[in-house]
Amino acid sequence: MEGLRPLFRYFEVSGRSGRAEYWKFFVYVFLAEMLAGFLDMGADTDVPVVTSAVWVVTTVPQFTATVRRLHDTGRSGWVMVWPAIAIGTACIIVGVAQQDSEYGEPTSPAVALFALLLLVGGPAASRS
Repeated sequence: MEGLRPLFRYFEVSGRSGRAEYWKFFVYVFLAEMLAGFLDMGADTDVPVVTSAVWVVTTVPQFTATVRRLHDTGRSGWVMVWPAIAIGTACIIVGVAQQDSEYGEPTSPAVALFALLLLVGGPAASRS
């Protein structure tokens, strides 16, 4: 089955994944996670064992299939890193802004994120 091919290309980030292969795999993983969630709801354990097992088995193939799909669209796999950097930076700024300072109350997270937007340049930075 074409949709399960990424499970057998576990650590292969070179090459390409077609649109059908990528989205079929995405749907299969989604259905597996839904089924695992329902099975774990019926179990009387504190740890979601089935969901954790599905997550462990499918995380790396999801990552590598996405990298191969990006290659198929003419982009580098490193494109996936930029959202993580943005989210990490925003979390650091919000965390620092919420600390008490010698100047009074902590800054609200909204003000801190607005300051980050101004620092990066916001929408005006994309204009030439």
